[in-house]
Amino acid sequence: MTDTSATFRPPRRIDWTGIAFAVVLTVVIIFPLIVVGTWAFTNVWRYPAIIPQEFGLRYWGSTLARQDVWTSITMSISLSVRVTLRSCIICLPAAYACARMSCPARNLLFFSFLAGHAFPKFGLLVAIAAIFLQLNLIGTFWGVALIQLVGTLLFMI
Repeated sequence: MTDTSATFRPPRRIDWTGIAFAVVLTVVIIFPLIVVGTWAFTNVWRYPAIIPQEFGLRYWGSTLARQDVWTSITMSISLSVRVTLRSCIICLPAAYACARMSCPARNLLFFSFLAGHAFPKFGLLVAIAAIFLQLNLIGTFWGVALIQLVGTLLFMI
């Protein structure tokens, strides 16, 4: 006598809710990216055409010929590199300490990371703007770097 219970598999249930959620997320996230990517390489696209009539790089040349665009690009790259390096210097030892060492307030610290994302940050940003205004950091490289650093600290730890 053979045991057929080991080879019998019940049919899989299809998770329609999960599929619908994935489709909605795909449309909401991917579709705008496709539209922006299409516009980035379109020279002519007039109504009522569904696809562009002419693809090309005509507007890229005029955009990249501007000096202020290159200044912005170099400033953005410089800012992101500096903020990332400083965030690593601060957060990696803190993350190691949180992971390896036990302290009485460890769970409270982890909860504070989550609580920081539970509420709107508008009030916090207004208070930070007032402080930065007093310190003359509004509109400066280091003012932007500091506010970006504050935003990355929670994610890095």
